[in-house]
Amino acid sequence: KADGGLYTSVKEFCKWELALRNNTLVSENLKIEAHTPKIKIDDIPYTSYGYGWFIEEKPGFPTKIYHTGDNGGFQIYAGRYPEQNILYLFFSNRNDRDREATAEKVDAILKKEGWL
Repeated sequence: KADGGLYTSVKEFCKWELALRNNTLVSENLKIEAHTPKIKIDDIPYTSYGYGWFIEEKPGFPTKIYHTGDNGGFQIYAGRYPEQNILYLFFSNRNDRDREATAEKVDAILKKEGWL
């Protein structure tokens, strides 16, 4: 069950990412539709929700597609910059960390290093 109960490893998640990038799982058109903002998320700046993905359109940054999750003490953050072919993941066996703050720090490093 993927809704609130997905257990995976970094290696398996990377296989999933490659399948998404290569349009093995879904077509390019369906992926574009899923990554198109549908609902504005008022309490998360610059963020909307598509079909299963958050879409962040922060000024000065390329569009980021991301998803979060937690279950039974585990926590994940999957941040993707599709146009730059960048994926970063946080997997934790604690659910008391601020993954969004950590993601902002990673984004700042990526920008500083010229990758975004």
